[in-house]
Amino acid sequence: MLRFILLGVAFWYAALLLMSGPLTASTAEGQSPEKAAPEEAASVLPAGNAAWVYDVSRSQGERRYDPAYHANAINRFNRDALDKNRITTVYSYAGSLELYCPKRKAAQCEAEHMVVIYPLLSDDKLNARRREGTLPAYSKVLEASEASGKPRLVPVIDGVINADYAGSLKGMSELSKDQAYAFADKLSRKLCADPDVAGVQLDLEPLSLAGRNGQYHFYHRVASNLANEVPASAGHSPVACRDADYPQGRFFSVFASSNRLNPESEEGNLLAEVLSSHGNGYLIAPLYDLGDGGAGQGLALSDYRQRAGRHVAQMKRWAKHHGISYQLAVPAAGTVHEFSRCAGKRCSPAAGGASQLDYLTAALGAIEQHNIDQQPEYLGLAIWGWTRGVEHHGMRFYPATPKWSTVEALQKH
Repeated sequence: MLRFILLGVAFWYAALLLMSGPLTASTAEGQSPEKAAPEEAASVLPAGNAAWVYDVSRSQGERRYDPAYHANAINRFNRDALDKNRITTVYSYAGSLELYCPKRKAAQCEAEHMVVIYPLLSDDKLNARRREGTLPAYSKVLEASEASGKPRLVPVIDGVINADYAGSLKGMSELSKDQAYAFADKLSRKLCADPDVAGVQLDLEPLSLAGRNGQYHFYHRVASNLANEVPASAGHSPVACRDADYPQGRFFSVFASSNRLNPESEEGNLLAEVLSSHGNGYLIAPLYDLGDGGAGQGLALSDYRQRAGRHVAQMKRWAKHHGISYQLAVPAAGTVHEFSRCAGKRCSPAAGGASQLDYLTAALGAIEQHNIDQQPEYLGLAIWGWTRGVEHHGMRFYPATPKWSTVEALQKH
């Protein structure tokens, strides 16, 4: 879902070709790691509620990027929220990964063909203001509370693996271990050089770790780097991800359906292995985009309620089995299947009608029914989301941001 908003936005910043490094290899992946109990990782993982913010607008063929566009909305939310319901982590869209392998062949990829677009910078053309990145902008404006301080800032880095446009991540799964490590090292160095980065959310879709492929090696290396646990070796200097502000290193999350965690599947076990390998990874499982049809086909509320309940139940069961931590993402604003209104010729509203509050209430009800708040693996909600418009295949989905009724439900629930 997240990628639908900004598909292709990376081209806007294609000139930001970041540093490359040698292809090296050193890790103990593939071994069965000890499962990190959530209590042991509490000082690293972001317990509490989170929210997505997307500061890019696309209108009439033009893009505009205004960092911290939604900061005041987050501040207003937190001022009136119960302490336990405050937004303590902000996921801000901040960059992407791209591949430019010669002849689109993964075997020919070198470090210079692996591009990390980070950070995005404001594009104000009207004056000579200093261009600013999203995280510093939010850091300046977000308010602190006595209970939880300022919200943690987490860049969202996206990419599309199953597309064939120039710069897509097609071929990422075919990268060798050394190539995947080089890509992960390049990303990790950029992130850990930014003092505002508490962690990273990786939204590289579709997720597939089958056969310990390139994605598997990439995520393993990211986990090792952010924990600062990759030793120096010939041709490789460790990525410095621990410092006085982050003594335990940084964390990372993977956005994927709870279905991907099935312990009876190879991929479910590999995903759990990656997330638990250094105690710094967690899964964000969406309770939205649960429809089977194409974008724009609204999901009937009765069907949504049943599907959300199933995902909550299996996430609870499988997270406990694997010993991994997770957040549950709820649709407080419009998605391509759960929306209050859709504009476009291909829009098909939900049978019987449904408001955004209806979907949110159903999601929160499923969470309450299964006592998710009492589960040690559960970190909190991930709230979708504050955007400047969700567009996909000529359709636009509303509301773009949570309305007062959904905000109040989240503040007081």
